[in-house]
Amino acid sequence: MMILIIEARVAKENWPLLEQAYQRSSGQTPPGLEQSFLIHSIEDEEVWQIISIWSGMASLQQIQQSKEAGITPRGELMFREARAEPVHSVFEVVNHRDSASKGV
Repeated sequence: MMILIIEARVAKENWPLLEQAYQRSSGQTPPGLEQSFLIHSIEDEEVWQIISIWSGMASLQQIQQSKEAGITPRGELMFREARAEPVHSVFEVVNHRDSASKGV
């Protein structure tokens, strides 16, 4: 399982643009995408992230190949609609626990 985090500083007047762009994309789930979250920092109000959980590296490699072919990933486009330039980080999930696995 992989996690992709796309982050940008978004000016307050552009928050609705980002939220609308994210909402519009919610019906378009690419292969391998398991979950996605639009989050807003409570410590630095201009910081927003899109956190997406992917089934594996192969799914993220498809995105990278598309990017190399000149296709901008949807998450980046969402931030650009909100007049912000994003950066991204990719993480591999080494271990996982959820509420169903408490006490195991």
